Amino acid sequence: MKLILTEKKQAAKMIAVAIGVQAHDKGGHFENGEYTITWAQGHLIETCHPEYYDKTYKKWSLENLPIIPSELATKPAKQHFKKIKLIKELISRSSEVINACDCGQEGELIARLIFKHCGFNKQHKRLWYTSLMPAEIKRAISDLKHSADFDDLYTCAWF
Repeated sequence: MKLILTEKKQAAKMIAVAIGVQAHDKGGHFENGEYTITWAQGHLIETCHPEYYDKTYKKWSLENLPIIPSELATKPAKQHFKKIKLIKELISRSSEVINACDCGQEGELIARLIFKHCGFNKQHKRLWYTSLMPAEIKRAISDLKHSADFDDLYTCAWF
């Protein structure tokens, strides 16, 4: 089964219709024998607050600025624990994972942060589309890109 992750439910519906997957919500996803399609509901993962790095940062003061951690820590947004758990389960039973989040820096960042949090660090495919019209979706499905082709897009999304 191939998993397609979109950023929004509406995009998931349109992709489902274009590739022949029944767009009936099965508890946060659509599926048929070949594809499972789920959506991120936007930003499921957020950056940690400054006090995560050091308790002295809980109260802001000019003396503590700038706060520049060596690596930005992330965590699931509290209201989205259930969705993250579902996506992790869907990833675990998938033979291939396809990022179909919005094309651009933010969509790339959203998908990869979700993948990272779910413990998925394998290569995946990228559905790169210019519209959600059925013909464009079918074209993009037949021309999936390698995730490595978008590493720079992901990296620049952090800045």
